Amino acid sequence: MPSPPDLAERDVAARAVAEPAAPARGFRRDVQGLRAVAVALVLAFHAGLPVPGGFVGVDVFFVVSGFLITGLIADEVARTGRLRLGRFYARRARRLLPAAALALTAVVVATLVWLPVTRWREIAGDVVATALYVVNWRLADRSVDYLAEGAAASPVQHFWSLAVEEQFYVIWPLLVVALVALARMRGRRVTRRALVVGVAVVAWASVLWSVTLTDLDPARAYFVTTTRVWELAAGALLALLAHRVVRAPAGLLRAGGWAGLALLLLAAVLLDGGTPFPGTAALLPVGGTVLVLAAGLAGPGLRPLTAGVLQPVGAASYSLYLWHWPAVVVATSLAGRGAQHACAGHRGAGVGGAGRRVVPVRRTAAPHVRAAARQHLAVRAAGGRVHARRRARRGGSAARSAEHVGRRTAGCAGAARRHVARTRPGDGPGRAGARARGCDAGRGGPVRPGLPSGRARHRTGRVHVRRPRVGHGGGARG
Repeated sequence: MPSPPDLAERDVAARAVAEPAAPARGFRRDVQGLRAVAVALVLAFHAGLPVPGGFVGVDVFFVVSGFLITGLIADEVARTGRLRLGRFYARRARRLLPAAALALTAVVVATLVWLPVTRWREIAGDVVATALYVVNWRLADRSVDYLAEGAAASPVQHFWSLAVEEQFYVIWPLLVVALVALARMRGRRVTRRALVVGVAVVAWASVLWSVTLTDLDPARAYFVTTTRVWELAAGALLALLAHRVVRAPAGLLRAGGWAGLALLLLAAVLLDGGTPFPGTAALLPVGGTVLVLAAGLAGPGLRPLTAGVLQPVGAASYSLYLWHWPAVVVATSLAGRGAQHACAGHRGAGVGGAGRRVVPVRRTAAPHVRAAARQHLAVRAAGGRVHARRRARRGGSAARSAEHVGRRTAGCAGAARRHVARTRPGDGPGRAGARARGCDAGRGGPVRPGLPSGRARHRTGRVHVRRPRVGHGGGARG
């Protein structure tokens, strides 16, 4: 994700590794404008605006980070013949860690104040993984679907992209140092060609793995570092080949830049949550970003990106990204709690004249308890209506059938409330589901033996219910 602008370092890095014949330029306004566009896409997507592919802003940041960081590394290696890792890591820590630490502290406080106690343990684990910059692997292991509606989202899940970048910042300099050491062992000086070959091999392997894993397990592919390395490597290759790219005609580079910006905006409009990603779909935003960056090598860059209104947004893109998602999660949780209290006493007319009541389920109960109770009530109501129709076909009174359905539904509702109220904080999904199904003991049949509690099926007449999977956080990509 976006890191603060390295103004003091980029007088050479913005041109990456340009040849001496091409004079180095200072701070690039078009890169700052590109940051602003990327963070605006992500914020618009998370705000629910009609930008279905706004999550591609993350891919823009990946390419920009690979371009700038590789430019700094290659320049130091070209000037000194070596890379001082301690100095490199110290610069990254000074620019990124203070703001991230402050944001994590605020998330912990907001969780204790506003979020339900049942979520504290999960969020605590997410915060620890975030502090270690491995939260993307934790989310991948949970196979979190960011687009699952109605599920609780972690306030730090947006840190997954920062984790990918930090892992790149750790591993990529080590690869460069290894190449330099190998060249010295052979009595040679490391060249750009050697770096290009190394980056190209890594990028090609990552592309193949990204396409394969996206087809097999798209939820996991979205988070893991191995499917995203090629996006950072695309920016790295541009930085290493900048001395050749700058020789192209300026008009051609400018036309390519406009085409790249069109590809980026097209991806934000055409892609959506149903698109397998990253895979081949990521070629649109990644290729578009590379073209936009290349257009600025031989000139000031695309004029819309150098506009003054975008510069402060680009400068604050890192902070905007850090803080926007926790605010969305907390506000959504508070709004959902108020809406649930408002509809707690609602009553409606049932199908066929049978009374139906919306039963409030205690907010402090675990999510899997509430889901099991509500689903149980829906199944019992459906079974009651089927029973009423059968009695009517056998000549029974419609009024008596409706009264019978009402008694069965109301009795089950009361039992569900009592079992949810008795749920203890330590109850797991299996025990919670059993408590919520207590009113059917001996009538609907027990849980099918031999299946784990998380996938157990409860049978009520001809209605087969698979209890929803627990622990799949919701929210949005990005």
